[in-house]
Amino acid sequence: MRFQRLQIYVLVASMAMPLPGQFGPPKAPKYALATSWGLTVFPFSLVLIPLLIAWACDYVSRPSPVPGARRRGADPVLIATLLFVGFALASCIANKADYRMFCLYGWLFALFAFARYRMPQILGRDRLAVALSWMMVGLALISAAQFKTGTSVGALAQYFQHGVRQAQVYSGSGGGGLLKRVQGTFFSTDEFAQFLLYVLLFLIALTRVVKNNFVVLCMLGTGILIGLTFSRGVWGSTAVLVPLMMIVFIRRGQLKRSRLIALSITGVAVIVIAFVLAASTIFARLSATQVSSSAQTRDTATQVGIAVIGKASLFGVGYFKFIYESNILNVNPQNNLIRPHNMYVQIWAEQGILALLAYIGIGGAMLWEASRRRRLDDPAARALRVGVIFMVVAWMVFGLVYATADDYSVMPVWFLLCGYGLTLLDTQDRVVDAALADVPVMRSFESHDALEPGDLVGV
Repeated sequence: MRFQRLQIYVLVASMAMPLPGQFGPPKAPKYALATSWGLTVFPFSLVLIPLLIAWACDYVSRPSPVPGARRRGADPVLIATLLFVGFALASCIANKADYRMFCLYGWLFALFAFARYRMPQILGRDRLAVALSWMMVGLALISAAQFKTGTSVGALAQYFQHGVRQAQVYSGSGGGGLLKRVQGTFFSTDEFAQFLLYVLLFLIALTRVVKNNFVVLCMLGTGILIGLTFSRGVWGSTAVLVPLMMIVFIRRGQLKRSRLIALSITGVAVIVIAFVLAASTIFARLSATQVSSSAQTRDTATQVGIAVIGKASLFGVGYFKFIYESNILNVNPQNNLIRPHNMYVQIWAEQGILALLAYIGIGGAMLWEASRRRRLDDPAARALRVGVIFMVVAWMVFGLVYATADDYSVMPVWFLLCGYGLTLLDTQDRVVDAALADVPVMRSFESHDALEPGDLVGV
């Protein structure tokens, strides 16, 4: 069990290692723009495989003593994910396209199942909170080096596959110098910012359960890192979702008003200091020129995507073939060179309407699982499910403005944290379906209580 716990720590760390690696056929055609084309693995996949094998062996050797009548049925999130995998594969076969998305969601299916049904048996909430916090410490150190040197040092993709985006903004008007937007280990600052907000929302929920000053400090540091990404979409999402989340906790009696006031004062102070030190940079990033230019470029890509949908709506044109096929179909008169910064348009155009419906279904299933009424519950589980709800909302919003909202850089951590957040423990520290009537009332338990192996049932 200790070795498996160590493996889970590595699994958590691998969330910050966005590196796809191809093995096996098919080979990428000459027109391919993707860095991987055939069957693809990711760092978290390599850690997950032995954990899944150990889970299967444990399940076979120690069948659950819980009566079948108390086990839940099929998991709607897993069903929606499996449907997306199937439709993505159909699109790949029909269009001879990049298999990376099919492979990614296949791995995410396994990751979610492990995070929801096995991981809580091994790793308690306080240990997960500390593991996430140390991961954020590492990313903060890399980001500090990037901010200081003005380079993308630490961005892993540049060491293994290809160059990363050297995103910078002006630190002064006119001929001012450049200020590096931090990107951690990620390909771009926007991917890093999305990753950070998912972790921030989950840490906020965890701090309602885990009382650890180190975790609180890392949570606040995550918010500062979001500011240093200069990602406008994540800035806006953070400004809306975090206060709303805190209001929910206040109404549920899980957060004192004084804490919210203190955090608000701290947040205002940080913003004032930021404006004093880098007012020109912030105003440049929010200037009408930058915003309108970015919006025009993205709108053009979206309009091309809508035109592509009209030509191939069922299975799309194939994952990562959008730019190539839009020129072939003569629907790209403005020579657009980017994919739509709208995941709903992008998935429909590249993988078809069936894949889009399954993609939306994943988020809908998670919202249903997080908000459905339960016959037994406890404050800790409710707090984590609030975190899941807000992470799903953030994911849906990102889908409207980012081309990488479903990318391998940000989806693994989202699936891992949402899966763990939907877990519920019963009086014997087993994962159960709280909607069943014959389950006894749950006692409160310590956050570090891990489950006993072999006691896993549905939630």
